[in-house]
Amino acid sequence: MKFSDEITVKGSVHVQVFRGKTLIEGFGGNNMIVYGGRVRLAQLISGESSNFIVKLGVGTGDKVPEENDNSLTDAEFFNCISRRVEGANAIFEFEIKENECNGKEICEFGLFTADDLMFSRRVRGGYIKKDEDLTISIKWILHF
Repeated sequence: MKFSDEITVKGSVHVQVFRGKTLIEGFGGNNMIVYGGRVRLAQLISGESSNFIVKLGVGTGDKVPEENDNSLTDAEFFNCISRRVEGANAIFEFEIKENECNGKEICEFGLFTADDLMFSRRVRGGYIKKDEDLTISIKWILHF
């Protein structure tokens, strides 16, 4: 194994949509770690912040992620139900339950810190029409 003095942080998002217990759609892909997220990471490492990632935001915006993004359109937020470290990966899990977010056409996802700073953002092609019979499970992995 070759080591380098460069550190790259990448993220991937994995989404599963269930109707009852039946998986009806799954998708995933890379995310963009936005500028605010990179600044927060530096603050966490230096001890200047203790506001780590605690929630997921979903919204209706469909614009391509950009480095200076800091919010979602018509956002709703969900607390992390599980977070852990496996090797050099930080893994965050979320769930949008049947009685949450109904009527929303979800197109964008974001990781947010305890003080509402956007860390990273993902936009999918097309939207999920959230109905009362759907549950959405999200696993977001930051790879170091």
